Amino acid sequence: MIYVIGGANIDIFAKNSHDLILRDSNPTKLSFSFGGVGHNIALNLAKLKEKVQFVSVFSHDHFSKGLIEDCLSNGLSLDHAIYREDYPSSMYIAIMDKDNDMYLGLSDMSILESLKWEEIVSLKEIIKDDDYLIADTNLSETILAKILMEFKGVKVSDAISVNKVHKLSKVLDKLDIIKLNRLEAEALCAMKLTSDEDVKKALLDLKDKGAKEVVITDKDGLYLLRDEKCYRFCHGHTRNDLKNATGAGDSLLAAYVYMHQRSDDLKKVVTYALANALLTIDDENTVSNVNIERLEKKAQELKIEGGEI
Repeated sequence: MIYVIGGANIDIFAKNSHDLILRDSNPTKLSFSFGGVGHNIALNLAKLKEKVQFVSVFSHDHFSKGLIEDCLSNGLSLDHAIYREDYPSSMYIAIMDKDNDMYLGLSDMSILESLKWEEIVSLKEIIKDDDYLIADTNLSETILAKILMEFKGVKVSDAISVNKVHKLSKVLDKLDIIKLNRLEAEALCAMKLTSDEDVKKALLDLKDKGAKEVVITDKDGLYLLRDEKCYRFCHGHTRNDLKNATGAGDSLLAAYVYMHQRSDDLKKVVTYALANALLTIDDENTVSNVNIERLEKKAQELKIEGGEI
């Protein structure tokens, strides 16, 4: 079983075909979808036929009703979800540039931050050592720390943003896998990462602070700390046809966990993770129409290069 504890949002995307002019009205194309880092990871895993318990906090407003129905229809179990009458649904607004990369992201996660320890403490007796537990940093720092310190399972976290990565700084030794992008890694390690040597230094610094397995992503692929060794892998995929950068990191981590359970072949795990990220950036949605067959086909097409650094 995989348990995902984290955010579920209403996502609003503003896509632009021109250079944005600040402090002015810009014509744009708006779209809506269901998202949130925890939700996206859970949904990717469900599409890959994993059994997933998704633990989040939902409002009673009409936005959350649609979100809940979508979760259930896609196979997510909400047995341990929490519901609030006095909070609006969690919202995320992404303003995209003309290349469909994120220009600015805005979020209201107050409903998730309202989560209380006593509302989830019963999971201590439910989650087993061999279950995977994924917790995102949209959770309050106190709740996240208690989850990582007191719950069983293979513990995984996504840093999410530069503003939230600090929540992991004191619990690195409690995590089995942590996923960051380059900017988040810079913030966590308090250093600029401009070369492979810089990233290797950052990975080793995180190891010294207790991290066991670290994934640092960038546009070309990922860096990895595993078994006290550092690696660099590149996918060789062009970004000229980028449709959507939002959600790629979530799908990467989902596929990483999916293969982490199944294989000790490091390159195979990385290949499937990068394949799922590429399926997402080639899709208009934050969670692509992935399934096991599509993921395997994409993984077979990739020519992953790299190795130990």
